[in-house]
Amino acid sequence: MRITDEVVKEHHLYKSLEESIEEASDYISYLSSSNEWLTAEMKYLQDFISYKKLDDEYLYFRDHAHLQEETDLPFPPYVL
Repeated sequence: MRITDEVVKEHHLYKSLEESIEEASDYISYLSSSNEWLTAEMKYLQDFISYKKLDDEYLYFRDHAHLQEETDLPFPPYVL
């Protein structure tokens, strides 16, 4: 009887571990697809900045912008 209880416990632990691994795998897959989408969006933005000849303005904004502290938005925007 004792051996059967140990086997049941091990089986339960194995199933729990298997579910955790599957959940982690799904999350990694989601992160990977999100990364691919964000990479494509960044490429579009880079090409748009170059197309509009806004490279200097972008670099100035990137170097001098700061987060706006007083805002009702959930994420404060960058401002000059």
